[in-house]
Amino acid sequence: MTKDVIVYGKDKCKLCDAAKDKLKRMGIPFEFRQMQDVVDAKIQDVAALSEYSMQGGQLPIIVIYDRGYSYPAAMKFFKGNDPEEEGS
Repeated sequence: MTKDVIVYGKDKCKLCDAAKDKLKRMGIPFEFRQMQDVVDAKIQDVAALSEYSMQGGQLPIIVIYDRGYSYPAAMKFFKGNDPEEEGS
């Protein structure tokens, strides 16, 4: 079963921890995975790898319904302001 929300990051990453804490406080269930596993092709997630590349390797990457977001963009999505729909 695929999780609706997956946080990709790394250990000892303050922004990754902040994202996980924020999602917990918002009551949003998620799965945490190591981004390095995607980079090393141990996990296949095109959305995560694409967003990771677009963000210049910045973590965390949050995949929501198979679409990758930066941390700030994911928070906008959860607040009802999907950054993908802005400007359309």
